[in-house]
Amino acid sequence: MLQALLEGEGEKILRKAVEMALAGNETALRLVLERLIPPVKERPISLELPALAKASDVAEAVRRAIEAVAAGQLTPSEAETLLKLLEALRGALINQKGDLENEEFDRILRAV
Repeated sequence: MLQALLEGEGEKILRKAVEMALAGNETALRLVLERLIPPVKERPISLELPALAKASDVAEAVRRAIEAVAAGQLTPSEAETLLKLLEALRGALINQKGDLENEEFDRILRAV
């Protein structure tokens, strides 16, 4: 219903909001800026991590993530997301190692 009332008036309303913002109306300025530049919900992070070839490498990456939080380079929520990714990788690396060990065991059995 409100959408129908604004139909065709959106440009006029936007123009008026911009005029009010330019005239110094702080509320209008905030509204216009929020629409032009929406707040960033996530940002890419830059953190140097070790090579993550084996499950044991993940411990060093976790240490670096925690140090980055302590140094203010990462927010706790960013670190939480990174730690979840690292845990998933660690699990995959453990499974991969188990798969390789199973393949080796099967190969030995076939040779007998």
